[in-house]
Amino acid sequence: MLVAAMVGIFWYEGSRGVGGGAVRYTVTGWEEASVNGPQKSGTTDEGAESVDSVMVNQTLLSCADFVLVWSDDIGAPDNFEFTVTPPMGEPKGQSAANADGGDGEITVSFCDLNPQPTATSASGDDEADAKRRLGEQVGATGGIGAYNVTVKLTDAGDQSSPVPGLPAGGTADTSQAWQVKVIYHVHDPMLQAS
Repeated sequence: MLVAAMVGIFWYEGSRGVGGGAVRYTVTGWEEASVNGPQKSGTTDEGAESVDSVMVNQTLLSCADFVLVWSDDIGAPDNFEFTVTPPMGEPKGQSAANADGGDGEITVSFCDLNPQPTATSASGDDEADAKRRLGEQVGATGGIGAYNVTVKLTDAGDQSSPVPGLPAGGTADTSQAWQVKVIYHVHDPMLQAS
């Protein structure tokens, strides 16, 4: 009798997620959430390009933004070309210069990677595990893979004379440090324990 009562208690606690059992969740709705992904950084010489690979490993991905950022502290604006090549598909790119002596940013986006799922339930050890399993269950793995990022510094923008009309006594700017940040936009299920 005592054994049967103990089995009943363990079953009940396991069904609520206590004691390591999987919890069943009901999907009550969907929203889009932004999640920080991987980052890469480097320095590129004027006229040269830097190529690196960024691994995207996020299920339920709606869009992935690749953002190139830099801070120019010497003279004239720096000009960059930024190209991202997805695992399958055509490369996308843009070019831009920062404001005089300021920060610069270029964003390249890949969207419509996965439609919003129609799943109504999920199971997992906790809510985060249930979301991960849900992404795998519905096959929302579009956009996962290695993306090649190419950062080309077309002009490092030398420092000019602080007084117009006088010869430049400034500094030659020959390179620029940069950082690539990936921002994931994911289909985020709102879950309620069942």
